[in-house]
Amino acid sequence: MTVIHKFFLRFRPYRRLIDLLRIITLPGFERVPVFNVVSFFLREIAKEDLNVRASALSFNFFLALFPATIFFFTFIAYLPIANSHDQILQFFSEVLPASAFLSIESTLEDILKHQRGSLLSFSMVMAVYFGTNGIHSMMNAFDKYVKHEHERSFFKQRLIATALLFFMSMLVIVAVTLITFGTMAFDKMLELKLLSDKLVVYALDGIKWVVILAVFFTLISSLYYWGPARAKRWRFVSPGSTLATILSIVTTLGFAYYVNNFNSYNKLYGSIGTLIVVLLLIYFNCVILLVGFELNSSIDKGLETRLRRPIPRINELLNPPEETKE
Repeated sequence: MTVIHKFFLRFRPYRRLIDLLRIITLPGFERVPVFNVVSFFLREIAKEDLNVRASALSFNFFLALFPATIFFFTFIAYLPIANSHDQILQFFSEVLPASAFLSIESTLEDILKHQRGSLLSFSMVMAVYFGTNGIHSMMNAFDKYVKHEHERSFFKQRLIATALLFFMSMLVIVAVTLITFGTMAFDKMLELKLLSDKLVVYALDGIKWVVILAVFFTLISSLYYWGPARAKRWRFVSPGSTLATILSIVTTLGFAYYVNNFNSYNKLYGSIGTLIVVLLLIYFNCVILLVGFELNSSIDKGLETRLRRPIPRINELLNPPEETKE
């Protein structure tokens, strides 16, 4: 990083850009210059073992995915909603990569159409256990990025993880319900000739993406707000949650497009290719969650630096001087 910085310092536009970044700030940066935030952010990203932590988190969430999915679809089978099964399958076919959806379509359809009380109870217990493990691991990863202002007991940590899990689950259920009922309502209006076909398509796409964006942002903001053990919480709407939401949606859509058009996991690995696709998608999103959290942490560090001493230069941040031994 330092070599690249020194190379570009030869050019006057780059030096002017650095001077400008030392002055300007952005909404949510707490009046900390962009230069400070970016410097701390790049330094911490290069130093921290993001890959190791993201791998551990993705494994925990991967274990929680299957019982949670089974519980969700088994629960839907008990809801007295006409034609909801087809609407839900259509929704997931649009969100998931084609190879991932085709491999689980028959299983999901069977679960949706048949009520199984024992499977519902077992999947709920397993989903809660593995889900809280995943959120608990993420909370521990967050605590490694921030100064410990107070310690949480094991019981309190688990209680917060369980509360977050239920909140996130209810949010996803509400989102899927809104999209499902919205689709059914537009189909009914189309049947009554109250709307044109083109208007229905645009309206459905708009509602779907507004709901998806709101769900992503609320989920990520909730993790950043209640996850770390901080005496003073960040704002619910933070630069880190905004960045993570945008990156997560773009990454998910881009990865789905890549898998659908340029890759052939199933041809090479068979049915296990679907698991590879899902695990990679979870891993990328875990990296994004940690990156967004680190952005919020960098703003905190920049604020402390601004209050204590003048703005440091980028060379001092990327290459701190070694402590002299007495």
